[in-house]
Amino acid sequence: MRARTFVPLLLFAGVGLTAQTPPTAPAQTPSLRDARLPPKVRSDIVAEIVEDEGAADGREIALNSSVSFLKLSRRGSPAIAVENDTSPQCGAHGNCPFYLFLNVNGRAVLIFQAVGYGPGVEPAIHHGMHDISSTDVFSTAIPDAFVEVDRFDGKSYTPAYCYHQTIDENGKDKESPHRPCR
Repeated sequence: MRARTFVPLLLFAGVGLTAQTPPTAPAQTPSLRDARLPPKVRSDIVAEIVEDEGAADGREIALNSSVSFLKLSRRGSPAIAVENDTSPQCGAHGNCPFYLFLNVNGRAVLIFQAVGYGPGVEPAIHHGMHDISSTDVFSTAIPDAFVEVDRFDGKSYTPAYCYHQTIDENGKDKESPHRPCR
């Protein structure tokens, strides 16, 4: 008797699942202007980017930067990643400025800044924070890049090692030996 009740319920459940509408588009990354951040944290981030970009266009460049949140530590709030793809510093291959901040007592504290693609989160952990990587792409025609991996020293990220990355004729990633960054 139980088996007869169970089978129709499974069939009914399957009908309900297939009738669901799939999502239409992935969620957009908010701009710094629209991100859910405390006002003082936002103004600290804008001030840092204005200092880097210059006063003329720096505020608009900062407010139009995309914001995401990275879980770099096992506990504590996520880091605020700000990627600036409208900056005049962006090269022909991308390689735009990006910044990592921590919200410390209601203030944005800059812990990393680079130009390139990133940040990538690495598996190794130092001082409670994951290592991060940034990639500087040399050419879009020839997959060729310089990768820098940085470690947290308790206050900010500093270079740990670097390597050159290419893709061979078979489409496989090739890395040079890891060496100290120059």
